[in-house]
Amino acid sequence: MSIGSMEPIFLVLLNSRLTGGVRGYEAALALAREIRSPYDEVRALEGAGRSLACLGAARVGRAFLCQALAIDERLQVADADRLRALLSDA
Repeated sequence: MSIGSMEPIFLVLLNSRLTGGVRGYEAALALAREIRSPYDEVRALEGAGRSLACLGAARVGRAFLCQALAIDERLQVADADRLRALLSDA
């Protein structure tokens, strides 16, 4: 089996892992909101946003990242620049 013939299998596995990752981030987001932990909410939103962008849902992923940035800015988190940079690249 050549590397070229393995590419579709790799893409299916990657897609499956990313899709599972999005579900995990959605569960983490729900929990973070339930326990009212904005810092964890930001991490879940960022993870979901990055995963969605990798899956080709860039607009939805960007919306998640914008929500994360809004929370970071409200909390005046110094790390908000990282999200700003990420959004400017998208």
